[in-house]
Amino acid sequence: MNSAMRNAFGSSSRVCARSSRLEGISSTVSDRRKKPAAPTQDESRLVTDGGSAELSTQQQLIFGFVTDRTAPEPDGDQDATSNLWTGKQHLKADTHHTDELERDDVGSVIEELVADGSLVYWHGLVAPATDEHLRAIMENEGLADVSRSALVALCNRLLQGETVTATVDRSDEEIVTDGGVPESFDRLARKECRACGDFVAVRYLVDGECVGCRERAQPDLATAGSGVSR
Repeated sequence: MNSAMRNAFGSSSRVCARSSRLEGISSTVSDRRKKPAAPTQDESRLVTDGGSAELSTQQQLIFGFVTDRTAPEPDGDQDATSNLWTGKQHLKADTHHTDELERDDVGSVIEELVADGSLVYWHGLVAPATDEHLRAIMENEGLADVSRSALVALCNRLLQGETVTATVDRSDEEIVTDGGVPESFDRLARKECRACGDFVAVRYLVDGECVGCRERAQPDLATAGSGVSR
């Protein structure tokens, strides 16, 4: 067997193992929700049928919140209102329904699940990293006015079984002051971006969207004006 065939076989094996593992996670999380009692110490970690991955109780909760809020149904929307995505801030809000997960822990748990191959993260947006969902995200980018090629490339990498990492912004809407009156309320006030779900300074919001989301959604005007395609 030559090196190319070995690489292809290895990639296919990783993809199959990841798909089987995520199916096992979804099944176990679903079963766990049917049990009103809290897990015992022995049940606090989940060993999936993949054999090599474990999910803590916190990871199970976040994964369950994400799957509850999303569906692999392309609709052309590219923000947290889409069928395909939920937002980091929405997951923080979901922690009010449980005593087993703190709001401040959501970011680190998302990072763990991304590194584990269970979730995909994109600038405050979160979705399951199942093959079906990743393909739906790619299809959805084709339906949108402006396709995010970097996101499509990320989904392709995940479908090939690559391991990726993500850094989740820990910022929140809460502001801690020294008790004095701020010189400018706009300088401190924060509001949720309706596109990515992150809370940013209101001065950076335009029509409810942060500057970053608006810039990512803009086509290359210089290229469009010259008539040159890339």
